[in-house]
Amino acid sequence: MTCCSTASTASSAGSPPPACCPPGRTKSTCPEVVPCTADAEPFTVRGADALLYIHAYGTSGITATATVRLQRARDWTGLFAAFDDWRPATAALSDLVRLEPAPRLASLDEAGLVRAFQPDPALDPAALSLRAIVEAGAAGTARAIISRHGGRVLEVRPAPEGPALVSSLSFNHPTYHLMKAEDGWFHLEIGGDVLLGDPAEIRKVFPGTLLHLEGMRSGTVGMLMARYEDEQTVYDGIAALEVLGVGVHSPHNWYVDRRVDLVRSAARAADPRGLLNPGKLPAP
Repeated sequence: MTCCSTASTASSAGSPPPACCPPGRTKSTCPEVVPCTADAEPFTVRGADALLYIHAYGTSGITATATVRLQRARDWTGLFAAFDDWRPATAALSDLVRLEPAPRLASLDEAGLVRAFQPDPALDPAALSLRAIVEAGAAGTARAIISRHGGRVLEVRPAPEGPALVSSLSFNHPTYHLMKAEDGWFHLEIGGDVLLGDPAEIRKVFPGTLLHLEGMRSGTVGMLMARYEDEQTVYDGIAALEVLGVGVHSPHNWYVDRRVDLVRSAARAADPRGLLNPGKLPAP
């Protein structure tokens, strides 16, 4: 499988994309797949069809080479803000991810999590912490977004220190700091734009819940942390969260758990004998 992908348009990157990647596309991937059959002949897939061969644990093709088109270098900076209330903070998070160019990261934590972090002037332990890695030229617009939603910009810290701190507190890193500070917590990887709204019903599922969010244009994801009681309580809570529209995904899976039916159909054609990574693709 030869894969070429582009993460930016031809004009912004300063050089033409590989031949299989059409110019002007924000994101494009086109693998050349060699099936695991006796009369194997390479074939190329483009656009959405390429998703069947990505994050599939190798069950639908063998990656021989991958050509990745890089974005042009940018001057990134770290922006740190504080909010008193959830809804204004999530509204600011939603607006930040739509900046141009898109921020590299945009994260939100409740004060209970911030207190578990190492003390820093850019982090107010008594407030929600909204952080983003934005292009230096967009910092003024980012400041205006924070102000419009009632937040306070605590610091704009240039690279490398600013972006490094934002990155170190992203995704599952807050769970590490919380569990290092205090025993008895568990966490779930969650997702859904319902997280941007009033979290009161979500908090009722697991009393004492603390939330960490990552803003993305493709949808909001994050981590839910709560006190561990027992296994059944966790599973019951997952079911209750899903009723509320909060998706739960296990980051520890060792098998294909996304686009399973589509990957299965691709594997039937590319690997009819099931020789590629057996056991990774669940049976129908």
